[in-house]
Amino acid sequence: MEGNPESERFVQVAQAEDPFTADALEAVLHRAGMAVLRTDHPGGSGVDALGSGSPLPWFELSVLEEHVPRARELVEVECRRLAAEAPENERAAEDEERETEAPKPA
Repeated sequence: MEGNPESERFVQVAQAEDPFTADALEAVLHRAGMAVLRTDHPGGSGVDALGSGSPLPWFELSVLEEHVPRARELVEVECRRLAAEAPENERAAEDEERETEAPKPA
């Protein structure tokens, strides 16, 4: 977008609870040719968690206002895809964990 950068406004289109989801959503938006502003909010503990309300990290993705409708569509589709793959990915992670925990032959 050519014009006055001060008039460009980023609008949040997604939040993710883990870096893998944030990475996947960010990649989809980038592939669609959108500039993405990603804000990583680190998790806190103790007083930090009380102030933020969340002890866990979370991730916020924003795009230029003109891209919001399309970005929200893409995020929705990608979230459905990730949810559909979740059980398979969990099984694969559990299998990998079992393999690394298995006793090694002497």
